[in-house]
Amino acid sequence: GSPGISTEEFIRARSRKRSYALVALLCVAGVIAAPFAFTRSPSPHHAARAKPVPPPFSHYSGPGYGIAYPAGWHIVEAERPIATFFRTEFASTDGQQRIIVDRSPGDALTPRAKGLSVESATAPTPGYRRVAFFSTTLRGRQALVWEFVLTGQQRGARVDIFQHLGGSGYAVLGEARTLASILSVTQRVAASLAPR
Repeated sequence: GSPGISTEEFIRARSRKRSYALVALLCVAGVIAAPFAFTRSPSPHHAARAKPVPPPFSHYSGPGYGIAYPAGWHIVEAERPIATFFRTEFASTDGQQRIIVDRSPGDALTPRAKGLSVESATAPTPGYRRVAFFSTTLRGRQALVWEFVLTGQQRGARVDIFQHLGGSGYAVLGEARTLASILSVTQRVAASLAPR
């Protein structure tokens, strides 16, 4: 030992030095590990369930109605007359997602009746598969939501939302590669519909 220090004091002093070294080592390890502790990559299981952050929206104002659509998308056509209805179409910049709004002035059918009518015309299409078909409300208004898939088509995942507002029937159709990528966007667009 050292002169003037008992064996017990020497052991305590040495133990304190080891404790300080251990604390210092843990602090350094904590500083290095901290960024990794809070930047966890989602596992594939959780990534599939992650909900996308809703995009900001722009506003379209046409002769019959106003409606919100995702900012950055472009208007493909506006109020083009087709038989008994008018079509407005919005597309994402990459063309992988579309929202099509059909307005049928004077259409007296309820959203459910219109949805059933359109589905019966679509069902014979090769690759058609119904995913969901249900009545709901959007901002307190009656609506019919029809989710379906057309296998083999570029944007085969579809969500069509029917409403009857201000004496006109409206169908807001979202198209994409997956239902998950277009469902909430289509719902937000349909809920923003404001007839003039």
